[in-house]
Amino acid sequence: MSAGFIAVAGASGALGKLIVQALLSRSVAVKALVRPNTDPSRTEGLAKAGATIKPVDMSNVDALTHELQGATCVISSLLGLRDAMIDAQGRLLDAAVAAQVPRFIPSDFSLDFTKTEPGSNRNLDLHREFHAKLEASGIAWTSILNGCFMEVLVGDSPMVNHETRKVTYVGQPTQALDFTPMVDVAAYTAAVATDPSPTPRCLRIASAVVSVQDIVDTETRVTGQTYAAKWMGTVGTTKLLIKAMRAFGSEDEVFPSWQGMQYMENMMSGAGKLDLLDNDRYPGLKWTRLEDFLREHSPQAEKIVSPYKIDGQDVQVITQGDFDSDAVTFAIHSSPLETRELARTSPLKGSSPIAYWRCGLNTAIQWKETLGREIPGDWTTVAEKLAPPPQVDDLYAVYLGDNATWWDDPKLNGDPRSLLMRTGFIPDTVAMEFATAVQTAGKVAGVWTEDKIRGWARPILAINSAKVGDPDSAIYHFDSLRLLDV
Repeated sequence: MSAGFIAVAGASGALGKLIVQALLSRSVAVKALVRPNTDPSRTEGLAKAGATIKPVDMSNVDALTHELQGATCVISSLLGLRDAMIDAQGRLLDAAVAAQVPRFIPSDFSLDFTKTEPGSNRNLDLHREFHAKLEASGIAWTSILNGCFMEVLVGDSPMVNHETRKVTYVGQPTQALDFTPMVDVAAYTAAVATDPSPTPRCLRIASAVVSVQDIVDTETRVTGQTYAAKWMGTVGTTKLLIKAMRAFGSEDEVFPSWQGMQYMENMMSGAGKLDLLDNDRYPGLKWTRLEDFLREHSPQAEKIVSPYKIDGQDVQVITQGDFDSDAVTFAIHSSPLETRELARTSPLKGSSPIAYWRCGLNTAIQWKETLGREIPGDWTTVAEKLAPPPQVDDLYAVYLGDNATWWDDPKLNGDPRSLLMRTGFIPDTVAMEFATAVQTAGKVAGVWTEDKIRGWARPILAINSAKVGDPDSAIYHFDSLRLLDV
């Protein structure tokens, strides 16, 4: 590889992959360093996206130095205990110095361990120890602290129990906590690595600064189920419990239960709180809101059960939403394009998000193919198994259930634009049947009479008419819009 590349160690890990992708999105040459025994499937997507994959022995400083010749920055995303964070990362640092790499970004990505008490968190103590090596190395380095990864709120963690719908805490539920999803951390890291100016020794970022009560309220809002805060004791008693658990536990595990409690104590005591944030250093970056993240990733939102069958078999559709059998409507609680609230807030719009989802997935898959990047397996799974927009009597229905009375009830059919938007506003997809769209448009024309049409209904009718092959109606509605001077 020619000079002017950035090397990423630990590139096959979750954060490492995202960092590589963020760098590639900036049109930067990237060398992804992985261990020699790494399964090629773990880096295949990165290679297709344009990264150079280099298996290298992390215990061999000479081999590492050779691979780092010409690098402008080395980013470490190594994860583990002393063998990874001190030994392997130490050799990576030595190689970077030997190769005269101008910048090093260590694998910190954590709470503010510069403020926590030594001995209060085993993993953070390793970061603190490595900083002594950085100080002595002479290389320019920048540590990025991001608080807690937001992903802990949707996975198995000591903090949130999605089965009991409890958010556990110690101390006070009003304590401010820092959370940042990995994708935001990766984007910021890429910005630091490509910054032409010198960067500070420490940069602090957080996508969301929230309390336990904020998390409770957001989970309740996102899932539609009531979450509650669960107090587990004072910060002082938690410290005593950690000591007892650690005495009878194992020091060889990367993340034993007592280690999770150490992080909780550091967060809930405020010791690891990030003070002044550097989010604004790179204005072009976008920061993920907690509510948006939970809507997209919450396990409580992954349980649509389709009422349809494919080849006689029941199909379970894995999407970000749930099926509300009482309101007989699909609720899709996440992107694309703000469809998340349509079904939940109005049972008369329950099928439109399905069409939007299929269109959005198709577009995303095609874009990945165009870029030559790996297509996530769950994208194609959802696209293939997503239930089609519901039909009743060869007409598209606005919601599931008995639609026979809908067309005859003026309280319900006064504004049926949701039946037309999926045909008129989005490109054709396999989810839409043209013949059914034509018949539905004809039925709508019979109930959506001139006295009911208001505002932007005219463009909807015009575009839909054009798409279903009725140019006369399309021209009529556009002319009507012009005459209204809107």
